[in-house]
Amino acid sequence: MPHPVKEPALARFLGELELSLKQKSGVVPEDVLCATRDRAMSLLTASPRGDGARVGRDSYENLVRSLGSPSIIAEQSAEGIDVPQPSRVGNAPGWRICCTRCGRSAPAGSVGITRLGAASWHKYVGGRCRGCNRIRWMRLLKDLDQTNLSEQLGSDLNGDQLRAAMHRPWTMVALILVAVATILTCVTLLLAALFGLANLVA
Repeated sequence: MPHPVKEPALARFLGELELSLKQKSGVVPEDVLCATRDRAMSLLTASPRGDGARVGRDSYENLVRSLGSPSIIAEQSAEGIDVPQPSRVGNAPGWRICCTRCGRSAPAGSVGITRLGAASWHKYVGGRCRGCNRIRWMRLLKDLDQTNLSEQLGSDLNGDQLRAAMHRPWTMVALILVAVATILTCVTLLLAALFGLANLVA
């Protein structure tokens, strides 16, 4: 598991940015977080540090001055993205839907999904991703108000690696299902052949 970002100011900045990004439709939170982390880390490395007790607050303020507030970065990331109006308004408090391939994300309720009182933390559904322009597996996550991405981000993961860590390996799952189905079919045919032979002998 990757180590979390150690700099408190940067961890706070990325956490606030993540929460803002998840409220936007069409953005790819992992990519924006990684790009912002890289820019912020270069700023923190280049900035002179004084007393250790002052680093946290001063560094955060320096990040806001240099990069803009997390909400502004999230707003800029969503500019120019085609977000069609859903045919119906859903109600899925706390839930987010994202493409398992490109990472395009949106609050679930904003795309017409209703999910109330669900016991599971995540769920996979089929759907068309406007980013990929294909039918994809879409993941429903109850993390709209959580900073789970920035907590796993570490100092070296890129967007693709972070998405891979979040989503299950569907190719492997499909191969396992095919193997199990093949074994069951072979066993069924073998048993049928044995019973048929036994009936002929009898």
